[in-house]
Amino acid sequence: MFRIAILLIYIIPQFAHSQGTDLLDSYTDSVFSEVLNENRVFYISLPENYDEGTDRYPVLYLTDGYQFGFVAGMVRQLSSAGKIMDMIVVGTYQTNRNRDLSAPSPFDQTNPNRGNGGRYLQFLNEELKPHLDNKYRTNPLAILSGHSLGGELMLYALRNHHEDFRAFICLSPSLGRNNAHELKELEVFFEEHSELPNLFYLAIGDEGGHTYDGTQKLKQLLQTSAPAGLHWLSERFASENHFSIPVRGHLAAFDFIFHDYYLPNHYGIKESLQLMEKQMEKTGKKLGIELKLPAAYYLDFVRKLISEREYDWALWELDNRYLNQFPDSVDRLHLKGEILLLQGKTEDIPAISRDILERDPNDELAKLWRAKFGE
Repeated sequence: MFRIAILLIYIIPQFAHSQGTDLLDSYTDSVFSEVLNENRVFYISLPENYDEGTDRYPVLYLTDGYQFGFVAGMVRQLSSAGKIMDMIVVGTYQTNRNRDLSAPSPFDQTNPNRGNGGRYLQFLNEELKPHLDNKYRTNPLAILSGHSLGGELMLYALRNHHEDFRAFICLSPSLGRNNAHELKELEVFFEEHSELPNLFYLAIGDEGGHTYDGTQKLKQLLQTSAPAGLHWLSERFASENHFSIPVRGHLAAFDFIFHDYYLPNHYGIKESLQLMEKQMEKTGKKLGIELKLPAAYYLDFVRKLISEREYDWALWELDNRYLNQFPDSVDRLHLKGEILLLQGKTEDIPAISRDILERDPNDELAKLWRAKFGE
């Protein structure tokens, strides 16, 4: 299983890059960076059915493009199961990984192949993000992920770009470099900031040396000095190593970031919609975006009421709560028509048919109703 995961790490992004494939609705794009003075290639995966809707999506930025394939597939699977939000996944291809993913420090000033992480993050924030915002339907939630050197860079990003990215995924960070410079800088940063409304996920595998020691010090720093409002979690997976942790780590990170997004069914509770709406509001506040309950939950609740012959209650939900959230929904009108037919109130069906056909002239059910009940 481990060998398969590693194979996917390397093969899928190269296939996408070389073929321009639509694998998982994924494409290769590029922008010229004035900051870095070079053309930067990146891979991008769009949510399923992206072209059929108008929704706006969070963006997950992977500092290592070679992780793009399995992470994009993971996001597709988890979002289809309702466990996380649909996301746009972006993986940047590194032309000089050691240079661009190492955080700047006084120790690297004379080394041309180290310490360019600050400029790389400037490229992400000032050039790549605006490019994506202009070309795709993004929303304000941005998540940044880094592994190894990129993991160390997450500490620098938390200090310098906490307003640009809401959540950070820090996997097996190389915290022993440069006399633990980034740990010391983060400690000073925490002392100067009493509040920080971000999310920070930290994970390592069965690793020792500087990675283990540095991560333990970082965990202790978070325990004792994390600013109020900073949601964080640190985990160690004994069955993983430095090279396999990106797979397990991203899975666990998504569970941490979107922990309150998954909605259980409360069909036995009359206040179920209110409970789910409150949970979605709570999740939106944590993620820094406005979230509303997906239409499917309203529809499922109304169908449950119909099955229990609570027709008046179902109509109230459709004409009030659902209408306020989704005023142009054809599904709402379909259900309303079905309820009225169950109640034998056919005189209102022609008006509903007209409303549906104004939104979708090819709607077969509305055509059938119009033929049977008139215009």
